[in-house]
Amino acid sequence: MRWRGVFHGGWRAGAVARVLVFLFVLSLAATTSAVPVKVGLLPSPDAANPSGSCGCPRIASVTVWRPTEEGPAFTLYGDARDGWGFTNASITNPGPGLVVFLGDRVSLTLIGNDPLPHNWFVDYNNNSQPDEGEPSSPDFQGIGATIVWNFTADRPGTYMYRCRIHPTSMTGVITIAGTGPPPQPPMGPLGLIPGIMIGTIVVVLLLAAIYQIRAVRARRPKG
Repeated sequence: MRWRGVFHGGWRAGAVARVLVFLFVLSLAATTSAVPVKVGLLPSPDAANPSGSCGCPRIASVTVWRPTEEGPAFTLYGDARDGWGFTNASITNPGPGLVVFLGDRVSLTLIGNDPLPHNWFVDYNNNSQPDEGEPSSPDFQGIGATIVWNFTADRPGTYMYRCRIHPTSMTGVITIAGTGPPPQPPMGPLGLIPGIMIGTIVVVLLLAAIYQIRAVRARRPKG
């Protein structure tokens, strides 16, 4: 009857191995599908203008975007009378506060909310007009007129953004943070948890094979 115990032990080891394979697949899927996401709207009146050195108005909230492979992206509706907004129903002056990180490749989708021409630029020196070295979009004009434009956040600090044609009625605050979130520690091509799972599976499969070989030998009649 000894070989039965050995055989059942091998079967149990094989079952454990199958369960571990299933758990490994789940952990690998969870690890590879995780991507940075938007942090959200932060209710902090002073977050966009901590020092007040740029003369920026205080705003009710700011929106922070974590860097992704594509970079942070914002959609802004522009209106000469009412300002900027994430939607055509939330346009205000000043518009929504934006926070990005130094070195981000920022993507803006700019949409007109009136028949007038507009643009979007970061007013580094706060002189209400775009100058050399300041990110400045092409013009767009017309209700629903849309452009997608990119720029690199290359100067840390808190600044006004404006429309060059309507620099006082279409404003907002953008903060370029000097450092981004800490990088994830390198884990190799698979990561720590999947690597541990693979090692465990290999050990269990080896034990199952040893048990199975012993079980086969135990069933053979002795000559």
